[in-house]
Amino acid sequence: MATESSSQRSHRQVLADRSNDVFDLSSSPTRPGGKRRVDGYEVANKRVKLSEKEESYGGTEETGDGDGDVEMENTIPMDSHPRRRRQDVYGQLHALRTGNPVVRRLFTLPTIKILEAFVSSNKSDLYKCHSLDSGSFLTPPYACAYSHASKRGQASALAVATEQGTIDILKTTKRRDWDPEPSRTTLQVHNNGIFDIKWSPSDSLIATASGDRSIRITDPHSPAGTALHVLSGGHSSTVKCVAWDPSHNDLLVSGGRDGSICLWDLRESKRGGLNQDDDASGQKPVVTIPYAHETIAGKPAKRGRILLVPKSVTSVLYLPDSPNKIISGGSGDGILRKWDLRFNPPSPTKGSKKDTALIDDAAEDFTTTHFDAPCAGLVFSPRRRIFALSNDSRVHTYNARGAADIPLGVPQPSHAFAHRHMATNSFYVRAAVSPCGRWLASGGACGAAFLFDGVELKGQEGEVGALDWADGALATCADDGTVRVWRPDVERHRLCTENPEEARWDWSWGKL
Repeated sequence: MATESSSQRSHRQVLADRSNDVFDLSSSPTRPGGKRRVDGYEVANKRVKLSEKEESYGGTEETGDGDGDVEMENTIPMDSHPRRRRQDVYGQLHALRTGNPVVRRLFTLPTIKILEAFVSSNKSDLYKCHSLDSGSFLTPPYACAYSHASKRGQASALAVATEQGTIDILKTTKRRDWDPEPSRTTLQVHNNGIFDIKWSPSDSLIATASGDRSIRITDPHSPAGTALHVLSGGHSSTVKCVAWDPSHNDLLVSGGRDGSICLWDLRESKRGGLNQDDDASGQKPVVTIPYAHETIAGKPAKRGRILLVPKSVTSVLYLPDSPNKIISGGSGDGILRKWDLRFNPPSPTKGSKKDTALIDDAAEDFTTTHFDAPCAGLVFSPRRRIFALSNDSRVHTYNARGAADIPLGVPQPSHAFAHRHMATNSFYVRAAVSPCGRWLASGGACGAAFLFDGVELKGQEGEVGALDWADGALATCADDGTVRVWRPDVERHRLCTENPEEARWDWSWGKL
């Protein structure tokens, strides 16, 4: 008689167990679908070792359109699959960002619950911008930016620009309340306020736009903070914004209060051998677009024979999939303009459609239907949308394709974000999109930042202007001289809401 193999015995044993055990699924004491004998004797869940072929079997995947919650149905019977450990918030965020299909199938991610769960420790998540002036203790931060490596989850370097022209490079890694703050790097780059700061695509350089009418390029690892390039030959007034070409470490654009947009090529200073310590001999731009946001682009506005003050360029943005094209917003109205830098710029005295760099613009003020609302900031979403923060206290969504698809001047009316406490009445307030493209944040004038849809993060005093995202964290800067880092923590948020009077001494948390 043939001897029965061990694999056959184990297989028969499993079938016998399944046939002899009778379960009442509706009366489980632990969870729906749990196992319990009808006679009252509780049976431990049996774990069946599956072969590699059986483990690779999965249910049908379903994916949503990406804008709502992701809900997947697992078609594998519960009793034939090993129990999986439910991931925490960070695991779900990482899985959704990387597109893990198993997690997309097994877990749901209610966006509003994650946004509401953002908390910040009053000890370990709060950083102060120290003043260089002996007469004051703190100085207001005007701009901030996380490095590209931080957005990928590979670092936690946050560059903060202040009113006194300094840069603080902070390490915002999560730490315990009693741990000391990691050492920071402080660089004195300008002698005037810095209104914008950006990391180069390789994170090897930092560009700063200042009230001294210059853009300076600095090595963040240099202890002295000496500028490698001084770009001071293009703007006649305060430089308000700067943006790097996403595919080139030597190209960047800037916008200023003089109404002009300048394109800079750092290779020009290397070839010309300019004296970089002398602002008067600073590098000249390779392309200049004057009067970029006047009624007629490239021509100054007049009242009779008197030239009017130009409308400031408050924000510039490269289109990642079209590196030769930029979008700009101005202080005069809600018009966004799209430029192709490969064409010659418009001239104040002469020009034609053939010469102009302007390839698309809005025919009217489409930011609001009742009054002109200047644009305070522009951000680009990985989902091919442009978000424009306006002085009407709303964030508007526009199509990024421009003339190739829907005209840039056609807004998406169903995607205007606002909050009942949100007020944006200055050009220091900015907006930012998370690296995963799912979350939008905006500053405000009432000491709070806002996550859409509808979550208020209040933990600072004065206007919350600059803010930026890293992987799983949001940094906000306020007029009280502080930088606060927010992170999602469902359990901590639950404890704070259950006992708010005690928790408010140590924590700040999101509220609907």
